[in-house]
Amino acid sequence: MRRRRRDRSVNSTENIMHSNAERELDTTVRFDPETGTITFHAAWAAAAHTAPGGSPGPQIDLVFDCWAMERYANLDAAARGRVHALLHDAVEQTVECLPEQADACRLTVEITDALLDVATRLH
Repeated sequence: MRRRRRDRSVNSTENIMHSNAERELDTTVRFDPETGTITFHAAWAAAAHTAPGGSPGPQIDLVFDCWAMERYANLDAAARGRVHALLHDAVEQTVECLPEQADACRLTVEITDALLDVATRLH
């Protein structure tokens, strides 16, 4: 895979905000009783005038097991903010490694005890 240049990702937040203005956000939450996981799914559907082929937009799944979800819910606001920052960084690093034409990609990020441990230790 070709690595994206870092200077292109600096404006990624602006690009995402612009992209979101032209896309419709669809979110769902699923619980799988067999695995005990909760999945938060977000997908950005491209507007008809911006994607003539009806191509799907980017998608992300955040997957918690029940224990991690309970632990996350019990974090204070500052620790949850650190979790959000760690997730943002993880997703951005993954996106930087994707090919240019990966607009219709789907990313899955598992929220683990290790990630929550790091977030609670950071200050």
